[in-house]
Amino acid sequence: MPSRADLMVFAAAIGLAAGSKYAGAALALPFAAVGAIALVRRRRAIGARDVWLALAIVLASGGFWYARNILVTGNPLYPVAVPGLPLPALYGGAEMRAWEYHLPVADLGALGATLLGAGIGFASAAAVATARLWRGLEAPLLAVLLAMFWFVIPYQESRFLFAAFGVGAIALARAADRPPALIGWCGLAIAIVGSMIQEPKRERLLLLPVGVAAAALASMARRRLSSRATMFASRAAVAAAVIAALSALAVAAARAGGRDPGYTVAGDDDLAASWAWFRANVRDTDVAYAGTNLAFPLAGVRLGNRVAYVNVAGAPGDRLHDFGPPGDGTAEPAPYRRGARPDAWLANLRATRTRVLFVAALYPIVRRTIGADRDGFPIERAWADARPGSFRLLHASAAARVYSVALP
Repeated sequence: MPSRADLMVFAAAIGLAAGSKYAGAALALPFAAVGAIALVRRRRAIGARDVWLALAIVLASGGFWYARNILVTGNPLYPVAVPGLPLPALYGGAEMRAWEYHLPVADLGALGATLLGAGIGFASAAAVATARLWRGLEAPLLAVLLAMFWFVIPYQESRFLFAAFGVGAIALARAADRPPALIGWCGLAIAIVGSMIQEPKRERLLLLPVGVAAAALASMARRRLSSRATMFASRAAVAAAVIAALSALAVAAARAGGRDPGYTVAGDDDLAASWAWFRANVRDTDVAYAGTNLAFPLAGVRLGNRVAYVNVAGAPGDRLHDFGPPGDGTAEPAPYRRGARPDAWLANLRATRTRVLFVAALYPIVRRTIGADRDGFPIERAWADARPGSFRLLHASAAARVYSVALP
């Protein structure tokens, strides 16, 4: 029986999920259906103004991306095709299911391995907890989310199971609240201990004492406090936890003293080294990049650099939808690279006042749709090397080249 406050928090959660990725919007639909049913049951307590406010929150917290896509491209899901509608797009479900990120639906072993990515202890305990709550919402909601993950979303990556894992965590908590208490709390213990054994990291060791302390406090509160006092104590505990978390963040920020935390991507040491060189040597200037879609490390300390991809065709301000026609039949088409010309690229560099150029070697899968030299670099490297008077090499590695740019 949701209150008005519940509705607004729910709306923000749906908007954030939908705004994170198109898959997030799909996975938010089952929760939206549950919320709609709850609203119908509470229609006398929640009015039309509350519903309109909730829709505004959905739009403000993530839905605005879809409105922006409609205004700019004519397709709320651009560059993905909307099934059944002739809207501008570069690829659709067929191309995505033919790409390497798609897993065959008959490969149930891969599904099991992905589910166990949350930890054997957590997955097992959540399954038992959901079975204990078979009359509740958890079981059907989990079934729908898993079916969507495996049959609807074209790319079955483990991050698209976070919604299902969240429902599993809720099931664990609710099962622990049901008698007999020993069975419920055993489920939580299995999840915590299993996580500690599977990945014995120092921070995970805190789970056990924190969990025991929380269980003890909850048990004492229920036995000794009235329902009103329990509600007050719960709210006070939440407020204290928020204040403690904010205080810890403030202390950490003060200790950091503005230091650059740096960036890295696991398994990409060469590029990480080039990023580190870039952070140490390039500050407060205009940067162009090519060969990678990870541009944020180039922003530098305190985000002092202005970073932009500079087109090799078209005008400097042209965006993806300006380069039609549709894609090349793959799930990663690159129409913005078609018709690449050095004179267009140089003109766009001048127009964007570029002073530093960062060119990264392309990942092997990206080389299927974007041309590269024998070292994996896109055409920008050859164009820069052929013009030493305008491009001076500052840094070179197997993964990246950095040039200073001085165009007449």
